[in-house]
Amino acid sequence: MADSPVEQPDGTLRCKRHGLEICGKCCVDYTFMRDIIEEAKSDMPFDDADPEGDPIGGYGGKGEKVPTRRLRCVVCRKNAPHQCSRCHVTYYCGKEDQKKDWKKHKTTCKKANPTEQNRPSVLAIALGGEYDVVDGIADGFFSTIEPSVDIFEAQNPTAAIKGLHHPRVPIAVLFMSSLNPRAEEHVPLLTALIKYAKNERGIIIFGFGFPSFMRANHFQEVFERFGVYWKSYNYRRETFHLNNVKISTQQGINNSSGGDEGEGEGSQALQRLLYKYGQTLPQSFSIKALQVTGVSAEDAVYVGEGDLIDKPKGRVKEKSLVSAAAAITNVGKGRIAYLGDVNSEWMTELLVRAMIGLEPGSPSPDD
Repeated sequence: MADSPVEQPDGTLRCKRHGLEICGKCCVDYTFMRDIIEEAKSDMPFDDADPEGDPIGGYGGKGEKVPTRRLRCVVCRKNAPHQCSRCHVTYYCGKEDQKKDWKKHKTTCKKANPTEQNRPSVLAIALGGEYDVVDGIADGFFSTIEPSVDIFEAQNPTAAIKGLHHPRVPIAVLFMSSLNPRAEEHVPLLTALIKYAKNERGIIIFGFGFPSFMRANHFQEVFERFGVYWKSYNYRRETFHLNNVKISTQQGINNSSGGDEGEGEGSQALQRLLYKYGQTLPQSFSIKALQVTGVSAEDAVYVGEGDLIDKPKGRVKEKSLVSAAAAITNVGKGRIAYLGDVNSEWMTELLVRAMIGLEPGSPSPDD
């Protein structure tokens, strides 16, 4: 076993016995310390997380209500004003946590290419006083996608609308709180969400705090505005099963503008989801969820046992309306989805990743 290293005046380390930075006899390599020193000496780029700031250019001047970049330390999950000055991807609350993480981060850290375009972004919307509760529910999920996408948060309707209209269109919108379709300040936001779903080929996922905070009558009205007739139904813990519809060919999915295609039984949205990620999603799991009813069997992602006609194969009766813990459907060029899980359990996090276009553990969203 090698002795403890000796720190030099310049901060580098040497083996105690031979005074070498790389010592074959002691089987040590202390050159990693030079990278840490270099990071510590450099002024790491600072991203302003002030909600009154302009962290993604193009929203306007100081003082406007704009989406803010979600920056969390990968070690302690506190607000992180500093980033790795090499890759510009990983964030830290300070240099102490950066040093703690260096051994792990060093294996994946790559120098940022200034000519690269911005990474894909996800807009997370949680309005008003519900943000703190939702943030606690969703933080674990956010930590799993931060290496792959930039996350921007909007805590008021004005900021959310600006995020939806920005030239850097988000690949997905996570709506995580209540939404009142009759409230004067919420009507423009709902209109902007509908426009995004119909025109931008992205996906809006209503989940996390949404099923907990939504009033039943508002719940139905919101989805009706999208032309979808889902209603809040039953809240309980149950075992839900993946709806293994018969999948059409990939060519059929790509050529379809919505609805069924070829021999496939699911909607285009469900077909696409299962074609790409059906093998990675759990076949069944138990969660506490607010189910939706009035869901077409072709749009239901996870259903209870009562709606199965073939439990071993996870098949749902065709052309019927069912209740579901998770559903997805096409709206115009895009998609909307619902997640009834109220605790953001890991199985649901896998499903959200798939809906966004992220394989479990993959480095970047699918094209």
